[in-house]
Amino acid sequence: MDTFHLSFPYARRNVLATGEALPVFLTPADPNAEWTSSDESIFSIEKWGGKVHLLGHSPGTAHVRVNGEPLAEPIHVVDPAKPQRLFLQMNLGRQHARAVATANWDPPYHRDITADPSASWQTSNSQILSLDPGEPGKLVSNADGLARLTVSYGGLQAEIELDCAGGIISSLGKITADGPDFLVAGIATPLSIQVDRSTDNGNRDDSRVVLRADPPDAVRIVRYDGHWYVIGLRPGTITIVAALRTLTSRREFEIRALPVQIAPLSIEGSYEVNGTCHVFSDDSPTVAVRLSAPGYSYMQTKPNLRWSTTNESIAWVDISGASPQLICGQTGAVTIRAKCLGAVAELEVVVTERPEIQWF
Repeated sequence: MDTFHLSFPYARRNVLATGEALPVFLTPADPNAEWTSSDESIFSIEKWGGKVHLLGHSPGTAHVRVNGEPLAEPIHVVDPAKPQRLFLQMNLGRQHARAVATANWDPPYHRDITADPSASWQTSNSQILSLDPGEPGKLVSNADGLARLTVSYGGLQAEIELDCAGGIISSLGKITADGPDFLVAGIATPLSIQVDRSTDNGNRDDSRVVLRADPPDAVRIVRYDGHWYVIGLRPGTITIVAALRTLTSRREFEIRALPVQIAPLSIEGSYEVNGTCHVFSDDSPTVAVRLSAPGYSYMQTKPNLRWSTTNESIAWVDISGASPQLICGQTGAVTIRAKCLGAVAELEVVVTERPEIQWF
């Protein structure tokens, strides 16, 4: 007997809403298969247009049966009027300023409800910010100032603060850190702040943002290589505040004092002789390195590692690119080291001339 599986269109899974007709496909295909529902009060099955469709009737879970046998993956039907979560985000481009509202259900199912007649939109000050009645979600800047945009749907609300200045609409999103929800004392951790402006054509440049910390002496905030980094100076709890004109966003972080580890160094494309790493003098290979701490499996290495070499005329490490590179010079043996706080990793490298190829 074949083992059948359902396939869903539009990157969908096994969830549909009441009143929705969802086409499904059987793998392996069997045009003679008999389709039934284990509970037709939840969903039924109909065929038209050469396809099989599931029709959602009421919230619940049931199974598709093929030739009388239930398939392993259940089908969940959700009430489209009762989402579990509601999200509001901005789509700000050079030619438009638009708000997009998304409703989410469990099991995972989401739907854009921006144009849904049941969605209710309002602004805190229509003299500053209003909505275009002819296009759902389209925003109009009427005057300079700060306004709050709110959408209500299914008993839930989502809101976002917007700054209007000279016809430009800006939003400031959440502050996120690269890694877990804590900082390691002494480690530079990159921060991301989602910035949208109606003149930037999707370019979320956060260089206009001003960052500060509370308390200010607990961290250092630096701009490095086009990104914001925060360095926790001592264990404790801090608040990072981002400001863009009249907009602010806050995020609390715990700083932990943890031992860091540097994995053994290796050179990509090198070869080994008697346990020693060898490279050719005309190469500039990448140095593979990994920095970690308990609960933090991967850290940014570029701003945190300090590189050294016992002889720069033989080889040294260039960190100007995306990955550290070994720049080779004259032949000889050299030791390269990477340091971070109390952790050290080193590798002995022998630089040799590339042998000439002789043709016979």
